Amino acid sequence: GGGAVVGKIGLPMVNPVFFALLREVCATPLLAIVARCLDGPLTVRRQDLRLVALASFALFANQVCFVTGLKLASPVVGSAWQPSQPVFVLVLAVAMGMERCSVFKTFGVLACLLGGAIMTVGSSTGGQAGLRAGGAGTETLGNLLFFLNCLMTAVFALTLRVLTKVRQVRATTCLALVYAGATLLMFTFSQVVSSSPSFSLFFCPDCREGFWRLPSGTTFALAYWVLGISVVSYLCLTFGATHARDATHSLAYTAVQPLAAGAIQTALVASGWNAAHPGVGLQAPGPAQALGAFCVVLGVAFVAGDAKRDGSGPGGVGSGGSQRWRRKSPVGVELASSASVAVSASSAATSAKQSMGSMETAGAEVGR
Repeated sequence: GGGAVVGKIGLPMVNPVFFALLREVCATPLLAIVARCLDGPLTVRRQDLRLVALASFALFANQVCFVTGLKLASPVVGSAWQPSQPVFVLVLAVAMGMERCSVFKTFGVLACLLGGAIMTVGSSTGGQAGLRAGGAGTETLGNLLFFLNCLMTAVFALTLRVLTKVRQVRATTCLALVYAGATLLMFTFSQVVSSSPSFSLFFCPDCREGFWRLPSGTTFALAYWVLGISVVSYLCLTFGATHARDATHSLAYTAVQPLAAGAIQTALVASGWNAAHPGVGLQAPGPAQALGAFCVVLGVAFVAGDAKRDGSGPGGVGSGGSQRWRRKSPVGVELASSASVAVSASSAATSAKQSMGSMETAGAEVGR
């Protein structure tokens, strides 16, 4: 939540793609140092490279979509979209047969979709110069980018879970390698955007002094995003994705983001921020954003409640649609087969424990 507001404050007059590139370049060596200290040499098996590449692309896409969405829409709306991430994880996990679906989870999905629709339709203001030029259509585009941001974050978290929990890639090493791949993608994308005036104008309508300009006022925002989000938050996310019982649990914390962003932004507006900084217009949450955020949080609550109620986990529904999707998608085959390995390993462990118990009982009988 705080990252959305800080990013909004730091993004004026700087291209969001360049901002994202600087974030990646600064965070990658820090994560590599952490991984080297905790895990030793940064290595990965060749058969895991496809999943690392998928996670890198998902991380790259979610960060580009989020920072660009902040240029076009309100940070409160961006934070209000974040609780939908565990719902996207749930949908993908059910499609691959990794989790079971139920009435509670279905209601949670529908509630989050309704909340996103309310925020999109009800958002008519919130951007800066780009929004003033583009009107409500620019705000709608910002909501679409937030949608893609949440979807790609779900893909990232799910792939990271398979890599660390099933493929047994060391967690911090996995994160450092994925971030390195995302940095390469971001650098390539930055070259494309900077070489095209129309692309540069699309991503930053108020950038008048070129793509590679970094105003001094963005230093705090960049430092906050590098240390607070890229390093600390993503390390916590990696730990959660590795150790959480269900994949949906690793992103359940995102429900607090719209509340935090709304509270911070309301406090700044009340303290006279807009008058002191006319170039960065913040707005308190409106009724549509509040109602949409409530629906999204309610949907996530139903999903989390269902997981606690029935202990859903790997296995579950293997519908014809899921099977067809797996056969058509190489990535789906990769992830689904990894999930099957996890289920088989769990079943084997349970059988082994039961066999050991039987042997101990038999031994006791012989001893008597």
